[in-house]
Amino acid sequence: MFTSKREELIKIGYNKLLKENNLDYLLKLSNRLAHKQVNVKNNAFNLDKKDLEKCVTQFLIQRTLFTGFNQRILEALGRKNNELKIALPKQWLIYLEEEGFKANTFSNKIRWYGFVLFWFLGGGYKICISLFQAIKLIVYPSSTPKPYVYFDNLSSKNIPPNSKQESKTIIDWYIKYGDDDYNELNHQVKSPKITLKGKDIVAVQLPIKMKLSIVEWFFLLTNSIYFTLKSFFYYLMGDFTHAILLKEYPLLYLAQKSKKEDLAKKYLFHNSTTIFRPLWTYEVEKKDAEIIFYYYSTGNSVLKFDKGYHREYGNLKFMSWSKFYVWNSHQKSFVKRFCPKAEIKIVGPIWFESMHTKLELSSDKKVISVFDIQPMTEKRLRLLGAPDRYITTPNLIQFQKDIISVFSQKDVQVILKRKRKEGKDNDLEYVSFVKDLYSNHKFKQIPPEFDAWTIINKSFLTISYPPTSTANISTFCGIKTIYYDPTLTVDPEDEALFGVRLIRGIDELNDYVSNELGL
Repeated sequence: MFTSKREELIKIGYNKLLKENNLDYLLKLSNRLAHKQVNVKNNAFNLDKKDLEKCVTQFLIQRTLFTGFNQRILEALGRKNNELKIALPKQWLIYLEEEGFKANTFSNKIRWYGFVLFWFLGGGYKICISLFQAIKLIVYPSSTPKPYVYFDNLSSKNIPPNSKQESKTIIDWYIKYGDDDYNELNHQVKSPKITLKGKDIVAVQLPIKMKLSIVEWFFLLTNSIYFTLKSFFYYLMGDFTHAILLKEYPLLYLAQKSKKEDLAKKYLFHNSTTIFRPLWTYEVEKKDAEIIFYYYSTGNSVLKFDKGYHREYGNLKFMSWSKFYVWNSHQKSFVKRFCPKAEIKIVGPIWFESMHTKLELSSDKKVISVFDIQPMTEKRLRLLGAPDRYITTPNLIQFQKDIISVFSQKDVQVILKRKRKEGKDNDLEYVSFVKDLYSNHKFKQIPPEFDAWTIINKSFLTISYPPTSTANISTFCGIKTIYYDPTLTVDPEDEALFGVRLIRGIDELNDYVSNELGL
């Protein structure tokens, strides 16, 4: 297969780190850069400067220090002169020079100005969209808002299909387990209004409900134009802060002009976007709206292996959420490590997505449910910056082979639910392998989108690849559960396992199934 020059450089750079047992270099380097604070010269946002500095750092981490960063660093390591071609702030380029890269170059400065300009133009587009959305507050003025909560960044899979069909989405979870201090649940997903257990579930375009007069909308327009021009002037003067955060301005303006009754009781954000906290949330929090970050999963840290724990993984130290919803005491300790002053509430496993289909299982056999992690292609794996090679196709294939071998002579039904539907970056060799392996009534595969809770509650035992969340759901449901490590390399006392029992190797798995479970 044809390999591009870029892919060849990445391969050389990655193999260099692999040979030196230094795969954690990428995450440690990104963490060191994140600690090189970028100075905020001006503050036209009219916010606490510390909050603005946090937001800038979070934005840069989220937009410049993930796979794109890893790719550029690996390419540079693959070049003889370590030349780095990347868009980063000047302070970071200077630091990378100290790390041995040829980084603080004229071409990289041009790349950085182009990066900032891109986000400035994107911010201008966002302002235009927000102005159009705000017009509807004039054309269709709302009455005094009902008490409501707002869920950020959801998809159609997170919304109940209707009031008659049972589902386990984040909306269902909140109605069942959340505080009962609201009449309406709002989200941004285009969907019809439904009523569930007396609560209206309604799509809205803006997270802030306020009445706008024509004059007030005109002030929003003129202020937005003025702020955009000022941001561009700062950009020309070398201050990029306002240009890259221009998209934050419309909601921040509305938040600053809003009254307490215009705001949600709670604004809920989830762990798909862990680092970045929007600027407007600081303002509404001052007006007594609660900003809550919730985890819909527990596999949020890497396993430790031979190099110990990687506390810097994901740059979680830069989170600035003040309130969290977590599953259990283990996750509370995990969050406390990064946000020691935060208010953390243990709420049990949090439902998130739900697929609405029936599940038919054998009624006369015990069900063993298997939950994997989808391995990536080698090309994608190199760019993820993982400090180990644990979630790979050979390891996952061995995971499946061992389970099939142990249960092939047992009077059970084994059900595989893959973590998610395969995408362009997933290794199709593994997908094809499990498709052939789970192709009969005894060994059966169900759609990855299927609700994990339903299959778990029908199971005698669940087996998960470390450190997936399904083991913690099983514990909550009172179902026997284990993590299975086919490589015998995971530490049974690893805190990332959240107290779930670890079985290592096929011999130990055989002994557990035959002698402890009596199968």
